[in-house]
Amino acid sequence: FRTALLAKMGDLANSRVNKLIKANLDAGVIRVSSDATEATSKCLKEFIQLVAGQAQLQAEAAKKTTIYPEHLAEALTVLGYPSYAKEITELAGKEAEAKKNKPKRNKKRLEDSGMSMQSSFMHPQSSQSVFCRHGGA
Repeated sequence: FRTALLAKMGDLANSRVNKLIKANLDAGVIRVSSDATEATSKCLKEFIQLVAGQAQLQAEAAKKTTIYPEHLAEALTVLGYPSYAKEITELAGKEAEAKKNKPKRNKKRLEDSGMSMQSSFMHPQSSQSVFCRHGGA
């Protein structure tokens, strides 16, 4: 079962894995073999699969059909990685705050224009004209 899931995940790009490994090493002091990169890639896939599976269980227990950051945090705690759970919780909080503070786009709609549906038909030059938007003359 696990092998089939790993095959479905495909390969993580070795160049990406190599960059992740080297990010924690002194530049130019040590090299990483392709075998080590591939082994790390397999470990990463296993870890992702483990966390995702546990997060799915957490979501199902909460009667949710979508995995949210809190499910990932709970999964990481259950799996014995509470420090990662804390990081995910903090990151999710920052993302939610950024979303809340993000200015909303100004959508031009007929109801916001102050024109009635009849007025929009009578003023075809208006960009809010339903008649013009639907291919009328």
